[in-house]
Amino acid sequence: MGNPLSLNLRDATSSDEAFLIALYSSTRKEEVALWGWPAVAQEAFLRTQARTQQQAYAMQFPRVEHLIIETGGRAIGRMLVDRSGNEIHLVDISLLPEQRGQGVGTALLGTLLDEGRRSQRPVGLRVARSNRAHSLYVRLGFVAIDEDSMYITMRWSPC
Repeated sequence: MGNPLSLNLRDATSSDEAFLIALYSSTRKEEVALWGWPAVAQEAFLRTQARTQQQAYAMQFPRVEHLIIETGGRAIGRMLVDRSGNEIHLVDISLLPEQRGQGVGTALLGTLLDEGRRSQRPVGLRVARSNRAHSLYVRLGFVAIDEDSMYITMRWSPC
């Protein structure tokens, strides 16, 4: 996939494991640091949680497409997309901290929305209430269709 931001998507492989653990850790490092654990315990916990998340996604979405987001040949994030149902489901998108707020997520979501328009399928996702990406999803036309105390289920429709 090419675009103005020079992004490339490729299938994740076993050689991406260290990157995926570091990426996951970058999304939770500040939260875990508040617990006051020694650094080695924090790292072990985050490594375990990253693997647990990967296993949970694989069980819940057995046909998920696990993509590594690259720019300039360097991995900067990951995107999990499940196209097996009636909607295109964005299971997860994560970017390294220095890539957030740079238009990468907007560009990638734009490609999913374009796919939804072409195939006349909605695009769905679930976002944590505390995730700042929620405002991006609203700006792109996603609407809340269900909520609980922690998550908001959102859908974008092509018509």
